[in-house]
Amino acid sequence: MNIVLATESLKFNEIDDDMVYFQISQETQSNFIESAQLHFYVRSDQISSDTNPAKIIIYQYNDASGDKRLIKIKEFKRQGRFKGHWDKIDITSSVRLWFSKPERNYGLLIQTVNNNISLTFPPPVKITDADKYTTYLNVAVRDMKAHRRKREIPRMNCGERDNETRCCRFPLVIDFESFGWDWVIAPKKYLAYYCSGECPFRHLQRYLHTHLVQQSNPRGNIGPCCYPTQMAPILMVYFNENKEVLVSKIPGMVVSRCGCA
Repeated sequence: MNIVLATESLKFNEIDDDMVYFQISQETQSNFIESAQLHFYVRSDQISSDTNPAKIIIYQYNDASGDKRLIKIKEFKRQGRFKGHWDKIDITSSVRLWFSKPERNYGLLIQTVNNNISLTFPPPVKITDADKYTTYLNVAVRDMKAHRRKREIPRMNCGERDNETRCCRFPLVIDFESFGWDWVIAPKKYLAYYCSGECPFRHLQRYLHTHLVQQSNPRGNIGPCCYPTQMAPILMVYFNENKEVLVSKIPGMVVSRCGCA
């Protein structure tokens, strides 16, 4: 999963300032989009006895002139007191277009058709900033370069069915819901990987000192171990103890490379 935060509107003279824009990184653009969910917070501006459905209408901008097309309509039926809540809408087709043709990414216009509810679209936030209701995309991607990288760097990645016994990186999916971590909003699960395998003495370890010590006294140690030599962060959206939504880059969550030491 990749999480993309809503940013400030692009400054087109012809387009209203209430649009929502998502900056897609070049690294992510090379992936295939399996699904894309727009997450937003719907809040009640005032208490009303109005029982008419409220509508969320989403338009996709086609160009800088302000031309747009309707892509989604969602209704909210209210009974009595309407409380604010998080919701999501699938916009996979739009995000696939942005990934394949970044020059056509002009953002979205999201409107509410009811005087008693509105959406929260905050100004741009830094990854380290805490924001209660940051609109974001939750994008599931498939790496199209994975097979090519595997050929270029043989034995770096292994599958559970492989017979490889040497130190290697294996896939491991972390499912937060299975742990009961309901305070994690996104991603619900992610590919973390783990290191496993043998490290023979003849293998040159990460540090020459380690290799020389083992050669000098091979019976006095248990040998090198397979462990993560490089880690990567993930972007996480979660509730804190005050039920506020935070967006943070959490370090050391994905094994990028394995080695012996």
